Amino acid sequence: MKNFLYFIHSHLFLFSIWLVLLFSIISSITQKLFSKAKLIDINHVKLFINNKSSIIIDVRSKKKFLKGFIPNSINIPLKKIYSYNLNKLNSFKTKNIVFVSDNNIFLQDCIDIFYKNNFKNLFILKDGLKKWNIKTLPLICRK
Repeated sequence: MKNFLYFIHSHLFLFSIWLVLLFSIISSITQKLFSKAKLIDINHVKLFINNKSSIIIDVRSKKKFLKGFIPNSINIPLKKIYSYNLNKLNSFKTKNIVFVSDNNIFLQDCIDIFYKNNFKNLFILKDGLKKWNIKTLPLICRK
């Protein structure tokens, strides 16, 4: 124990980096375990689209959405998700719902709202549209 305390005292910077990494790993693992939505890759989304077993909800702003979106996706910006009438989507409760954004960090509130309204098959496109663009998959652009 004495050696451990000496190490911490002598290498405070290294120890703090180690703590930050440990915290981020634990946070990532717990988030995956307790999330109500599963992260899926592009291949799964393509399967969902081809099987017509899903709806894709793009949560980016209207401006970003119009610059390029996945075919047949609908736009519900994160800022408007609290006031959106989810009853419009009741027919999709049994389908897979895939959420798409630029940044998946802020999606948890959106997932919670859908889950509380009995939407259970919730998915998040891993790496969002960045990965979609890298793979040069089709996007529809409107002005």
